[in-house]
Amino acid sequence: MARRRVYRELDPAASPTLSVSNRVIVALISFSIGISVIGTEPTIRDQWGRELTLIDIAIAVVFAVEYVLRAWCAVKTQKFGGSSGLLRYVLTPMAVIDLIAFMPTLITFGATDVFLVRAVKFAQLMRLGKFGRYSYAFATIALALRRCRGELIAGAGLALLILIGAATLLYLVEGESQPEQFGSIPRALWWATITLTTVGYGDVVPHTLMGKLMGGPVAIASVGIVALPSGIIAGSFVEARRALSRKRRTFRAARDRRSHATIKPPPPRSRPTIRARRHGSGP
Repeated sequence: MARRRVYRELDPAASPTLSVSNRVIVALISFSIGISVIGTEPTIRDQWGRELTLIDIAIAVVFAVEYVLRAWCAVKTQKFGGSSGLLRYVLTPMAVIDLIAFMPTLITFGATDVFLVRAVKFAQLMRLGKFGRYSYAFATIALALRRCRGELIAGAGLALLILIGAATLLYLVEGESQPEQFGSIPRALWWATITLTTVGYGDVVPHTLMGKLMGGPVAIASVGIVALPSGIIAGSFVEARRALSRKRRTFRAARDRRSHATIKPPPPRSRPTIRARRHGSGP
């Protein structure tokens, strides 16, 4: 009973709205991100460094308790049941993010190495990933990306093919005139990457006529390469939003049926028959 109550408090999918515990965790995530960001400012760190560190340690302890409770509840679910259920749970993406949210802070408490401190700050910013468990929008995006991952992989393969092809062509026609920029295919990849992503810094450009003739179609093709994943994700996002909306409606309908089933109507009052009233009446 206690495990089920904790599960309903911590799992956002167990209810259509966030529980009090989940709302507190969301507030702590936002507060901890703010603490981590402002803690990188030297003037603030020099004056309030100790206080910020103690607050961060306290938040990390809360996240550690949350992690243990989630693992405790997960092993009793159907998805993570069995002897290897705990291992399968801790290897899930959200469990890994939960672990990163507190483990580096607790392990490196008191460290003074500059690189280590900055690495811990980066790990603390990974707490942003914890929002994915509580946000309907994050769930929609994650479902959309899972549904269109095949198309995205195909689009990435096409972009990589064009990227290497463009770099190879510019290496062949510009390698002699600009050996520093196009003297090899890896060097030419910088120009191809900047061109295909439509950034266009302008620090590396073809100078020969053949280089410009070949660079023009590559620049035009880059527009389609950028637009391709956008269209794929947009279409998948619409489908994922519809699927999650149907799931939420189904959940609410099931919850309403359970609530109505638990409320039993009062039994009907029995009315005496005419014969009973006659026999019960006096002479």
